[in-house]
Amino acid sequence: MKIMTTEISKSPRVPRSYDELLVAFFLSKFGTTREGKSAGPPLCFGTRTLKETIELFYGAFGRGREPRSFYLSMKNARDAFDGHTQTSGRVGWKSGDAAQDLTALAQEVWDDLSPLSELEMTGRVYALLQTGQSQIEQRQKEISSVAIGLTEKSGNGNNGRRRSEDSNVIGRLAEDWVKEYLEVQDGVTKIRHHSAVGETPGYDLSFQDGLGDIIRVEVKGTKNPTMIAFDLTRNEWKAAKKFRGSYRVWMVTDVPRNPKIHKLDDPYGKWEDGDIGIEPTAYEVRGFRAE
Repeated sequence: MKIMTTEISKSPRVPRSYDELLVAFFLSKFGTTREGKSAGPPLCFGTRTLKETIELFYGAFGRGREPRSFYLSMKNARDAFDGHTQTSGRVGWKSGDAAQDLTALAQEVWDDLSPLSELEMTGRVYALLQTGQSQIEQRQKEISSVAIGLTEKSGNGNNGRRRSEDSNVIGRLAEDWVKEYLEVQDGVTKIRHHSAVGETPGYDLSFQDGLGDIIRVEVKGTKNPTMIAFDLTRNEWKAAKKFRGSYRVWMVTDVPRNPKIHKLDDPYGKWEDGDIGIEPTAYEVRGFRAE
């Protein structure tokens, strides 16, 4: 009987860098809260699992390690922070009844980053995704066996279509910038970030203005300094038609370097008046099953 032998390559031992620990801290502190469960990945990544999220950073931090070895290293780093952040619902590494002491470098990360807001941290983490080998095409080359540049979603309102992880991060950052902007405006109350809690009314945020009117805002973000077009889903267009003057599209350009908000009020009314153009750019193909 012939026995097949598989050679197992051994990953090099690579000490964790400050930036790797920065990401691990972010994963620990700002995970998405789920009722009755430990926190999932932060919403800004658009991922479903910790593994999918960590894979995004392999291009930047892999440094010759096997993907699984890199994943375990990052997971262990996150777990080390869990006992200190106390926001994840996970116990983390323990020494007796207390949280295990952080390494000197991890403690430095903790001291530097603990005062930062989620939005400030998200900007720093996103910047890491954009450096060197972390560009989407290069990440796909690094982990040829794992599809990480595009993720398949199901049951979340996009009918299983693939969406760029890069776009997910840009979109969430843009929404966060708009929310922070609203929070410092006079007369603005009752701000609700619908998309952050899984609601899909056809817009991302709503608020009450100084006149007592409810304003609905769909946010579109780009890392480019200009935007000349954007997509609206069928659900968003229905909401624009229904709410008319109280429906706005706010475009956020140059995310995350120097974000600027550009406002378009009542897009449905402007389309009716001929001020803007609307053109179908996608068709839904049905009648097949890919398994």
